[in-house]
Amino acid sequence: MANAITNTMPHLGQATVADVAYYIQDGMIVPLNQYLNDPHIGMSQGEIDDIITIFRETSFWDGEFYSVPFSKSTRVLFYNRELLAEAGLDVPTNWDEILHAAQVLTNDDAGRIGFGFENAFDMEWSAILYQLGGRYIDEANNEAVFASPEGIEAMEFIFNLVNSPYGRTAGADGFMSGVFGRQDVAMYIGSSAGLPHVTNAVDGTFDWGTAPTPGTGDRRAVQFAGNDIVMFALNDSHTEAERRGAWEFLAFTMEPEQTAMWAAASGYIPVRYEAVELPFWTQHLEENPRHGAAPAQFDYGFFLTRVPQASTVRNALLPELENIVLGIATAEEGLTRAQERANDILAGRD
Repeated sequence: MANAITNTMPHLGQATVADVAYYIQDGMIVPLNQYLNDPHIGMSQGEIDDIITIFRETSFWDGEFYSVPFSKSTRVLFYNRELLAEAGLDVPTNWDEILHAAQVLTNDDAGRIGFGFENAFDMEWSAILYQLGGRYIDEANNEAVFASPEGIEAMEFIFNLVNSPYGRTAGADGFMSGVFGRQDVAMYIGSSAGLPHVTNAVDGTFDWGTAPTPGTGDRRAVQFAGNDIVMFALNDSHTEAERRGAWEFLAFTMEPEQTAMWAAASGYIPVRYEAVELPFWTQHLEENPRHGAAPAQFDYGFFLTRVPQASTVRNALLPELENIVLGIATAEEGLTRAQERANDILAGRD
């Protein structure tokens, strides 16, 4: 922000979808259609269509390409394969199965809880919200609508699980990777970008795996997150030749071979359909099957919202979710307060 004030922004930077909305609103980034459609350095329509749909949709704003998908992630289920096998359980695919497995895998003598959420579990809440048919923000009317019967039901489910003998959050541990590595929890849901952290935490002490996140019955939905790369506008010294060069780098990151290589090394997700069909990626999944759960969820993934105030709305929501889990407020009370605050933010009253 300091660089923006002095017109000394770098050529490129990573940005969340919410940041992109802010940047567009404030004229901070360069629209990319002129480069995307350039006959010499642009992309063909086939290449554009090959970008994973959920990522392509968050790069285009009113027909203008503003960002390039890069370090994308989603939620996955991390599970202790040995404990599930000992209990004769299959990997859960829906929340009813999660509840059953969590009860079976909880072992007081071993100090083990069956299931865990990260401290920031709003992505799980939003997934259940969408699975139940609810919505977070009505973008057409710029209105928060999450304090609905579906939102309340989703939050009551999380409250009941966290406050049961077989559920917990990361709590003072900060993140669930260490808790899982100590086998203090048998399963948890976390970011696919956490794969390297879980690998380090487990350190070969037991066999574990990942799976797509659970659905509600046969209804599936999972929130995607992560960063795009944008080209900043606020620098008077940037030449057009430099911006064309910056675009060529952005196009390079989206090449199937490059995005597959980056995903394999980082734990993030390829951003092109062709990338997940490459022999390189197929071989990578054969050797590292835990990297397959995230891209398996492309068809029912969603991004929460694309309004400029999205981060501020989330900051208003998180304390209320914590109050609900702690029993300070009911799900209806907490979500209603959060929604009222969110709508004040969205309407510019806060």
